[in-house]
Amino acid sequence: TENDRLTLFNVAGLVGYGLSSLFTHSQLEDKNLYLNKELSNSMGLFLQKTNIIRDYLEDLQAGRTWWPKEIWINYASDLSQFHKDPNSQQSLECLNHMVMDSFSHLSDVIQYLRLIKHPKIFEFCAIPQLMAIATLVQLYNNPLVFTSVVKIRKGLACKLMLNCSDIKQVEYYFSLFISKIEKKIPKYSNINNKQMQELINKSKQLFN
Repeated sequence: TENDRLTLFNVAGLVGYGLSSLFTHSQLEDKNLYLNKELSNSMGLFLQKTNIIRDYLEDLQAGRTWWPKEIWINYASDLSQFHKDPNSQQSLECLNHMVMDSFSHLSDVIQYLRLIKHPKIFEFCAIPQLMAIATLVQLYNNPLVFTSVVKIRKGLACKLMLNCSDIKQVEYYFSLFISKIEKKIPKYSNINNKQMQELINKSKQLFN
């Protein structure tokens, strides 16, 4: 709904704008980083949407609803149905639709990171984005999202934090995780699987 989008924008998009403004006005980054607001917005939305997918069960048990109804209503009459029947095709298709919605910001994220010049700012921005794409790999087509909390391994998290000092390292991991998601796309044909493959193909072109 419009309220869902506004909440995401206020929580995530404005954070992206604010950080870009801070980086620019500190004169550590070029003003283009702040002026390109769509990229800043995607930086925040990619993280926020990924967290919302991951926190499905916790939010459901707490009586909160952050999954956008405009997506999940296509697969169930009530959000709790996915918890009751996590392995159903409808549950997994909804989950994959949510992941695809988050993944749609990835190209902007990569373009934003390419604009950053200061090494400390780069690491500050790159680490959470790498954690997010690694998390999406675990979430995609995984029924455990509906019955437990799915997280990346601590060892992987440490590895990412120690290997994100420049854009080449970061793009290597993005490319790796994109390929992992691609391998998890269900083999049967439907519109979501087709669109996910198209997004992956678009993302891969960024590394050519």
